[in-house]
Amino acid sequence: QRRPAYSLSLFTPKDIPASLAIVASLMPEIVSAFKADASLESKVNLLQNLFLSLIKMSSLPKHTPRTASDLAMFLWLLLQDEFAQGLDPSLVLSARPLLHHTVFTLFASTLDKDRALKQETKAEKNRATAFVLELMAELRQLEPTFGFRFFLWSIVKAISAICSGDDDGAVKREPAQSGSDDELGVLGAMSGGTKSSKNKDRAGDQEDENNSSNGQEGTTSDIENSQKWTRLLRPDMLYAYDALLNFCDANSAEDLNVKSLIMDCQACAVEEPDLFVSTVPYIFQFLRNQVDKLRLNLIEMIIAFADPSHIAALCTQIMIEDIELLGPSAESILVNSLDWESVDQMQIWQLAAAELSQQSNASLFAALIPQLDVDQNSEALSALLNLLQQMEPTADLLYAVLFAPLGRFSAAIMCRWTRRDAGKMEDLLRAVAHRVEQSTVGSATASDAHKRRRIDPTGSE
Repeated sequence: QRRPAYSLSLFTPKDIPASLAIVASLMPEIVSAFKADASLESKVNLLQNLFLSLIKMSSLPKHTPRTASDLAMFLWLLLQDEFAQGLDPSLVLSARPLLHHTVFTLFASTLDKDRALKQETKAEKNRATAFVLELMAELRQLEPTFGFRFFLWSIVKAISAICSGDDDGAVKREPAQSGSDDELGVLGAMSGGTKSSKNKDRAGDQEDENNSSNGQEGTTSDIENSQKWTRLLRPDMLYAYDALLNFCDANSAEDLNVKSLIMDCQACAVEEPDLFVSTVPYIFQFLRNQVDKLRLNLIEMIIAFADPSHIAALCTQIMIEDIELLGPSAESILVNSLDWESVDQMQIWQLAAAELSQQSNASLFAALIPQLDVDQNSEALSALLNLLQQMEPTADLLYAVLFAPLGRFSAAIMCRWTRRDAGKMEDLLRAVAHRVEQSTVGSATASDAHKRRRIDPTGSE
């Protein structure tokens, strides 16, 4: 990903690239407005005119393959002052008008219109949609945080629509009563109350304002709000961002193992780990097709950048909001984690304890136990001790515990289960003994049959 050292001087009337000749008449006015620091409203209007002109002309012969890349460079130069401010949550989670938010709005509206078209007329807009996606992909290459900014903007926009009652596809609720009209409670709703020490000072004023307005503890209120948002937001609210990810992955010349979602998340996590971790519930709930392909990579990134307060908040959200981080890949992720650093293993097992403590996951642990080594996997065994002692034993669990070479681990679990219900353990032991007996008889029968075939008088063997 590149950050070129260019300036708007490249786009003077005599130097405008030939690929942008179709909008050459608009660009000098735009450059002058930005150099003179014109009002935000003027800049927004100019950007809208530029964008709409390009969309109308995207299917004309004068539209060249370089138009998207040259326009991306131009837009990046116009927006670099905002990008230079980084991923400060008070900026990227704000509902205040920003220039790159205007660009996001133009992108999203084009993609939403394309999706709404009937199938028989959709071909008419394919070129415009392809141009927008290509332009966004070029901007994403120029600005590493562009993709995650677009993701955050999509969430803020959806929450704002709910608060204002403009979202027909979401359950209506009263506008949020917050001390900040600009932020609409979005910063608190997404933060989940997880702010590491390096961000506490920066967020302190906002927390005090929210706390004084609602009279509640910031953390409690934040978790409650986050629970409401994830249940109120439209399932397809990230359609445009998902389309961008799919386009970038399909057209990437880079290593296909590094998917666009992972690159976007890493760009945020490196700069603002608090912000990244606070968006995890939104990623796993509203980008499920992406998550299904990248679950292990995302879990590894969460563990790499999360501190204990983040893990505690995620455990709380898992239990309150019924989101799944490990999901159907739980066994493979936990097996993969056996080679991680000790602290990372303890953190993944904290998340596993929050998500997998239900009795329905007994079969998962029964399959996992035989893969553990008593000398090498002490972190996993310690976590399993706490989990299994709370679960009711099953025949499969008891079989795994009895026949895994785990020494005192097996004895400790059986002792706890027996103290809780000796009668049930007696019945389960009989069932396990019968299972072993049947297995032994079956093996002996198969062996005898093999021997008889070898001495078959027909001479076939």
